[in-house]
Amino acid sequence: MNPSAGVIVLMYHRVGSAHNAWEARYAIRPERFEAHMLALAQRGMQPVSVDALSDWLENGTS
Repeated sequence: MNPSAGVIVLMYHRVGSAHNAWEARYAIRPERFEAHMLALAQRGMQPVSVDALSDWLENGTS
């Protein structure tokens, strides 16, 4: 991780099918989520776990 680049946090409430209209506002289909991840990867970004981020912030390691 590059400290000068900062950290971008994306939050998805539900990846998968919505069970009702209320959930549909917060759900994303798996295919669309995959497209989001691919677009980020093509821009050189990579996902990290919360644990890896915490370790990096506290110790400078991942």
